[in-house]
Amino acid sequence: MNPIAIVMSALALAACGQASQPAPGAEQGGVRADGPQLAGNWAAGADLCPTPWVVSETGLTTPGGVSCTFSDIEPMPNAYVIQASCTENGGAPAPYEMIAVFEGADQMDIQGGPMGGPPLGRCP
Repeated sequence: MNPIAIVMSALALAACGQASQPAPGAEQGGVRADGPQLAGNWAAGADLCPTPWVVSETGLTTPGGVSCTFSDIEPMPNAYVIQASCTENGGAPAPYEMIAVFEGADQMDIQGGPMGGPPLGRCP
């Protein structure tokens, strides 16, 4: 066999075993690496940060007794569309579509879902 063909075959096989790396800014678990970060502690005012909304990439809880588990997060420009199952004060779970809209990196308004309220600011 031709030595060049052997080397080319070996390189092709080696490339097959390589895991591709995500491009900069690519999605990681439904959340953009370069966009607004959904996860964190959020409140309607700095004085409410001691009892914040706690948001992770898998769900959220509010001080008012709402708990949601996210089943899908779709990044959009300056927002996330979230499919979730939520309970209120331990009640039966219900499906919701929520949209987390960002005004900059530190202000978020969650539309839809069982909770309502003013926009939220990121807590320190």
